[in-house]
Amino acid sequence: MPLHLLIFLRRRHERVYLVFAIMALCCGLAALFDIRMHLALDVAGFFWALKANNTVQVILWIAFAWFIKLSTRDHHRLPATLGPGLCALAGVVKLIFSPQHPKHQQRIGVHPYG
Repeated sequence: MPLHLLIFLRRRHERVYLVFAIMALCCGLAALFDIRMHLALDVAGFFWALKANNTVQVILWIAFAWFIKLSTRDHHRLPATLGPGLCALAGVVKLIFSPQHPKHQQRIGVHPYG
């Protein structure tokens, strides 16, 4: 990730390196939040890590769509805006309707691996 970010800082007109650095950062954060989710000791900690992981995954897939657009030098705007727009909408809906309600928390138990 730092290498692609440095390349972007030297060549500002090539945004594909910035998008790739964002994707690499999101992959690392998703892995950390996934580990945190599996090591949660209570339901609140699990749901916090789940929401953070879902948010980072949405950003990752949006960046991935833009990476494809920039690396192929495609000039069509519809795939580069419709795909990430739908992904962002799905992420917002998922955050709003996540099982954070107390009636869901009573049914879900967290079993740590440790």
